[in-house]
Amino acid sequence: MKSLMNKTIKNRVKKGVFSSLLLTFSALSYAGVTCTPLGAWFPLPLLSIDMNTIPGNIPAGTTLGSGFSAISWNCNFSGSQADRTIWFYNQTPESTKAYLLSSGVRVYQSAYDTNEVEITALNTPRLMVGYWNTGNYSIALWHTFTIKRGAGPLKSFDTGNFTLGYHTDGVRNRIGDNYTIRLVGTLVNYCPTPIVTMSDEVVDFKELTTDQFENNKTVKENFNLTLTPVSTCEAALEVSVKFQSNKGVVNNKYLVFDNGLQMAITDRSLGQEIRFDQEYYKGVISQQKPGNYLYSAELSKENNSTIKQGPFSNTVNVLFSYR
Repeated sequence: MKSLMNKTIKNRVKKGVFSSLLLTFSALSYAGVTCTPLGAWFPLPLLSIDMNTIPGNIPAGTTLGSGFSAISWNCNFSGSQADRTIWFYNQTPESTKAYLLSSGVRVYQSAYDTNEVEITALNTPRLMVGYWNTGNYSIALWHTFTIKRGAGPLKSFDTGNFTLGYHTDGVRNRIGDNYTIRLVGTLVNYCPTPIVTMSDEVVDFKELTTDQFENNKTVKENFNLTLTPVSTCEAALEVSVKFQSNKGVVNNKYLVFDNGLQMAITDRSLGQEIRFDQEYYKGVISQQKPGNYLYSAELSKENNSTIKQGPFSNTVNVLFSYR
């Protein structure tokens, strides 16, 4: 009987300790920050920033532009100051960091323009957003993104949507969902018109005979187009090209002469016939890597036509666009 009483008392003691632990945990769980969104949890992801620059060398670390993203929440703050502090943990993918660095920039994030961290760094530390007094407040969180000159060719960029990170309070409770953003940086006020040169301004087929076009034979002449940024332009430029003619184009493919001949232009690098009035992306050029584009002009006999003797000519306009 005595033994049974002792066992019962011990069980009660255990239950009492367990209840005390539960109560203590319950009291601690309310310390920190709980929030509800005033609208959506996060703003639209797109953030466009103009990178205002001037011709010439731009030292690393020079600020090129900035933009901000504002978040509105209703939050309850409790516990100690450390508990009431909101932090941001960066989750930027390695591929996005590498892409931004390859664009010649570094990107920094700050809250209320203080406590700046670099999101393109190999390891981005957590960012202290701020803390508030105990109580319930409607708050606006301001995240500022600053683009600074990095290394290598400078060029525009568009990251597409990516997960930037998430917020927590001081006891590591998550606040809201993952923060998704899309950073777009556009070079403005920077490069004057690049210099364009041709191997020859005139593609000369010299003297031809009708025999050269019998049995579907053709005559081909090569020409080159070279595009080089001027010496004061440090940026890497994305280039596109379009061929145009004011008259005599058939099916956007053949430039027709009035002597029974027609001409097609081929991109020799791709082995592809170009279509007139169609834009072709040619990649990125810089002072260190100018664009050298290889083409050929190919003459053939027009269907159901008779070749006439005499000189012939036509004009093709080459339109380069860059950003």
